[in-house]
Parts: sequence; C-alpha cells; structure tokens
Amino acid sequence: MIDLRIVNIICSGRLPIKKKLDFKKIIQKSKFIWQVCNEEISPILSTRFYRTDEERLNVQKKKKSIYVSVWYSGAINIVGVLSLEEAEKYYNKVVSELKRILGENL
Repeated sequence: MIDLRIVNIICSGRLPIKKKLDFKKIIQKSKFIWQVCNEEISPILSTRFYRTDEERLNVQKKKKSIYVSVWYSGAINIVGVLSLEEAEKYYNKVVSELKRILGENL
C-alpha cells in the first residue's frame, strides 16, 4: 500500500487592485519584511511567513516557511502551504496589509 501525503501546494492568482502597486510605499510602511527581486525586468515583491505550530525542516535543514510573491501588476503566488485554507489565510493577510498601506480602493 502506498502512503501519500500533501507536502507542498502552489497557488497563484490576482490581487483585487485597480492600479499598479507602489513597491517603495509598501516596503516602507509594511509590518512584513519584503524583498524586491528581478528589478530590471519584472519587479517581484516577496516575503515569507513562518509556521508557529510545528517545527518542520526542509532539505537544507532550515525551518520551512510560506513564500508569498507579488508582481507589480497584481499577480500573486503562494508557495509552501499545505492546504487551500492555509493559502487563503495568507492571501487575506497580504490583501489586508496592502489595503492598510495603500487605502481601501488599492
């Protein structure tokens, strides 16, 4: 009998925005630690969240985390979640933080 388990889910989608994101303002005012990568071609703003309920290590023996990447256009990727409910939780965290910084109408 094969024992299968979910180890990683990758979710992608779009943020409910009407204009391009202001990365400088987000980095300055956010309570999350954001990093900008791929600045020359298509800037990506990324942050990570650590799970507090369990201690799991990845292949490099580092603590596993959830990565959230946001593109300038509003596309979003969430990597490292174990369920769709967990992905929705972190999506809502990011959206509420962006609404707090950029205003209700984003």
